[in-house]
Amino acid sequence: MPNFILTPIGTSLLTNAARAVDGLLPKINKCSNMKSFDDVERPSDINENDIDAITKHIKEVERILNDRTLLNNLDQLKKDSAEFRSLIALKRRSRWESQDGQNFIQLIHTDTWFGKELSRILKPWITREFKCNSDALSFSGLRTSNIETFQESLSNIVKWCSEALPGYKESGYRIIFNLTGGFKSIQGFLQTLAMFYADETVYIFETSDELLSLPKLPIDIDKEARQIIENNLAAFRRLSKELQPESAVTLPETLVQEFEGHFILTAWGSIVWEKAKSKIYQRQVWPSPCKKVRYGNGFEASVNSIPDLRKAMINERIDDLMVYLESDRRNCPKRLDFKQLKGKPVNGCTYEMDAWADGDAKRLFGRFDESDRSVFIIEKLGEHL
Repeated sequence: MPNFILTPIGTSLLTNAARAVDGLLPKINKCSNMKSFDDVERPSDINENDIDAITKHIKEVERILNDRTLLNNLDQLKKDSAEFRSLIALKRRSRWESQDGQNFIQLIHTDTWFGKELSRILKPWITREFKCNSDALSFSGLRTSNIETFQESLSNIVKWCSEALPGYKESGYRIIFNLTGGFKSIQGFLQTLAMFYADETVYIFETSDELLSLPKLPIDIDKEARQIIENNLAAFRRLSKELQPESAVTLPETLVQEFEGHFILTAWGSIVWEKAKSKIYQRQVWPSPCKKVRYGNGFEASVNSIPDLRKAMINERIDDLMVYLESDRRNCPKRLDFKQLKGKPVNGCTYEMDAWADGDAKRLFGRFDESDRSVFIIEKLGEHL
């Protein structure tokens, strides 16, 4: 069975090498949240010479790493980086030689200067030395200098996990969260995510080469939390799409945070939502979460008897349509495929969009309200034309 290994990366490759350079390590630590080398918000006691010294250090670390191999420099590589030590232990344990080219290492890096540089350096080296596929991924705001954007980035990690990881699982991959490296603020969050998405979580301690492995735990979302979501479903549907609730709501601070009148899902709120959404969406086609989306008289009758998984898809397309209309028709999700019907209207409908595109593909048909062109009325579910 091939492995999908999610690995957050920190700065140990830079900082461990910097210990041999007088005065460089404190400067690197001070710059850890800089978005780029020319970030205007760099620390006040860091000057151009310091930036130049760090830039040269990054290039030197890259040069040295590219000259090292697992075959010839194994012991040194374990000292170079926490991420290397755990990946080497995983490789040894899982006998990757029989799976060359099948394993996938997903690097997660911070939205910082160092995160971008290290992922650029590490991705090709890991692909070469571990004989695997790899990718590097970050999320806007994934740095601790701004708590609001950091919170939003954690919510986006949840969305990515819910969308990407089930596909790997269905393709036969074993999902492993390798949480040895990376920053503690991200590690702690990924530990929580691992309970829901990972088959196994692995760590390695500084004084050992042995992996600590935690199997998947039987975790279920709290019934009370699910009930809160269902009772405030329209609000959660909007918040999950980074839209504000249309009416005043009172929600637990564990699920929703407020910043200057602006509400967002907390990281835990995003986890609870993504895990609860599937069952809730399969139960029925729910009322519209948006005043700009209305249902015509025949719509509910056209969707009442469809399978549960298809009901979930209809709810998701309604969410997509909400995003499109709330953006003044500037942001149309690709899977919605919203477009004007050609030729004569179909039973008064002038627009169509995908309900689902697989199997017995179906479309949603509707029209804009003649008295208010900002409102779209979904009239029915029908056959693809």
